[in-house]
Amino acid sequence: SRSLKVNAAVLAARAEVGEAEPALAAAIPGADPELRAILVESLGAVGASTGAGRRAVLDALRAEDPEIAVAGVRAVRRAPLGEAVPVLIDLLASGDRILAAEAHVTLERITGQQYAERADLWKKWWERYGATAELRRPEDDPGGELDQALVNLAIEKGAAALRAVRGKKPPWVYASRPAGTTALVVLALSAAGADRKDPDLRAGVRYLLETPVPAYTYELGLEAMALEVVGGKRFRRRIGECAKRLAATQLEGGRWGYPSGRGDHSNTQYAVLGLRSAARAGIPIPNRVWRSIRDHFLSVQNPDGGWSYTVTPRAASSASMTAAGVTSLLICLENLKQGEAERERLRAAIDRGYRALGKLMKLETDSLYALYGMERAGVLGRRNTFGGKPWYGPGARRLVEEQGRDGHWRGTYNEAVQTSFAILFLKKATAPISTR
Repeated sequence: SRSLKVNAAVLAARAEVGEAEPALAAAIPGADPELRAILVESLGAVGASTGAGRRAVLDALRAEDPEIAVAGVRAVRRAPLGEAVPVLIDLLASGDRILAAEAHVTLERITGQQYAERADLWKKWWERYGATAELRRPEDDPGGELDQALVNLAIEKGAAALRAVRGKKPPWVYASRPAGTTALVVLALSAAGADRKDPDLRAGVRYLLETPVPAYTYELGLEAMALEVVGGKRFRRRIGECAKRLAATQLEGGRWGYPSGRGDHSNTQYAVLGLRSAARAGIPIPNRVWRSIRDHFLSVQNPDGGWSYTVTPRAASSASMTAAGVTSLLICLENLKQGEAERERLRAAIDRGYRALGKLMKLETDSLYALYGMERAGVLGRRNTFGGKPWYGPGARRLVEEQGRDGHWRGTYNEAVQTSFAILFLKKATAPISTR
């Protein structure tokens, strides 16, 4: 059947089998927009070397549907076409921010020139040197290192996608938790470069300040984090209210729940992160709060050096919760007044946690929630590797590859949450601890 042939052709393209190109090009007429975009990107993977393949890519670049046009730009990035350069230059003036950003990065990658988004300069260069220009394929780049331009593009596209799904009130929401979702998006937009005058950022902050202090641990922690990053001491009063409620809902034994329940390390890490932001904003946090957090994580660290979601006996360590344990202890190291012997004990537990994290993490399949947890553990402690294994490069490559053509990441949670986690990871947005 036609669908089986198309699937086979796409699979062959992903394996970069050039013989798949005629089948891919032949499948485009009559294909729905989503399938057409997939087929066009696949043509780029196999080289777009036939007349039909090249025409299909050029037609995609001129398509009215932005996602099809983005697919065309991505295809050119894999298989540079000289006749596509003038079209890419025209796309710089596109009203679609994602499409313009894709075109900008693709032009720089295939030409080696650096004219940013100045369409006038690109046109002058192409008019003068286009006839003799030698276009480059990505594999022509030496070293195979992570391409920072693609990372920057992914962050820019992600931020544009978050702006596109902003509602009126609340601005962003997941699972009936608008304050937490909005705070997470505010963190991501700030990391992506939005300043205080940015209308989307301001809408998010305004919503947080105009609604009652949330009752749930995740939302309290995220709101404190967002307001501290955006405004620091300017929002000290509201951050203090979040911190006061967090301190009041800490369970016996040093952990947090929703706030009800027996408590878990996921809620606990966001409470600890919120308290850290409060401390950074000048809110005094009692030493007993930090001490109980430290004592809890030290007492429930598993023999393998990791941590589990709950503290039930024989609960297995996971990458996400081990990142939570490391992060929480690092924050205690930063904020807790303690003697040198206690600090050494804390450092030893953190080192064991890092080694465990290196064994537990599976960067190709771990959730984006887990990846953001690893970012915090890595940046807070200034660690480029966990147990000798790099975490940022492999994770960033995966995120760049998995990003949707519309700029979003999809998966466990809704688009706003997934995309925010990805941006925060790519940007390495967490501030390192102030002391080791």
